[in-house]
Amino acid sequence: MKLCIVIPSFNQADFLEASVRSVVEQTTALPGAEVRLMDGGSGLEVLEIIERLKRDYPQLEVQSRPDDGQADALARGFAATDADIIGWLNSDDLLLPGALNKVLSGFGRWPESHVIYGDALFIDERGVCTGAYPTAPFDPELLKSFCYLSQPSVFFRRSAYLGAGGIDAELRYAIDYDLWLRLLANGARFRYLPEILSATRLHDQSKTATGQTAFTREVRACQTRHFPGSANAGRALWESYRRLIIKAPWLWRPIALLLAWLGRLARPKEIPENAAWAYRVSQLHRRARKRAKPHLGKTFPGQNGNPTDGYSIVQNEVALMRKKDI
Repeated sequence: MKLCIVIPSFNQADFLEASVRSVVEQTTALPGAEVRLMDGGSGLEVLEIIERLKRDYPQLEVQSRPDDGQADALARGFAATDADIIGWLNSDDLLLPGALNKVLSGFGRWPESHVIYGDALFIDERGVCTGAYPTAPFDPELLKSFCYLSQPSVFFRRSAYLGAGGIDAELRYAIDYDLWLRLLANGARFRYLPEILSATRLHDQSKTATGQTAFTREVRACQTRHFPGSANAGRALWESYRRLIIKAPWLWRPIALLLAWLGRLARPKEIPENAAWAYRVSQLHRRARKRAKPHLGKTFPGQNGNPTDGYSIVQNEVALMRKKDI
């Protein structure tokens, strides 16, 4: 199976080098693997980093020109490959060591699967682990109201991607979630791989942080477009929860979820569904805290393109987690 990872990038000088290295260093031993860096016309500092990466990794395919945003870069990157398995990594995130081998092994083990996804950690701008994404074994109904797939830990067959219509280049915030919903609506078969595959970076300049309200609106639009009339109570509860997090980012998330649920009690017909949804999501957050616990405070490769800092920690901790079956 041939693999392609697309890395959309624009002015991420602090994180780009570590992100690219976390992918390319895994593909050197994978015959025919492609890494496509789609830069949106970044400034001189980033271009210097790109030139250094091209010298270190001649196999790295780079395109640097102004584009219409992340979705446009992804659509062009995927259109340029004939790989069987594709995925993408944002230029501030990281793939963990061994992730691509695990994914390819999974597609070989489950040939009927169109999408394979795993777990992901949260890291801050310094590369320090702060938590884990609330992933879950595949539940199609829950996916219609709550995105429990962490984008850098999701990989899919190009045939399924094309069958679902590809990336929606008009979107800005819910690019990944929209694709998951369209894959689901098109009959794609999802498979959960219980391995930590990536680290997604949370920082003040990330799109999710800077466009909270617009992000919420775009998510709801995608949900109602692909699955109209489905999981409406859960969607409304999620929106209430998101509004609380936006207004009070310091609020402990289980408390925010409880407050959102209490705020919906005025709608008695929705109480059973809201209660079931809130319990399910709270369990995912509880599981994420358990997943993150061995890694909290550990430093992953972060700024200044350091290709080794933290990798031994990641490898040792992932091995420990597998041994303990956490």
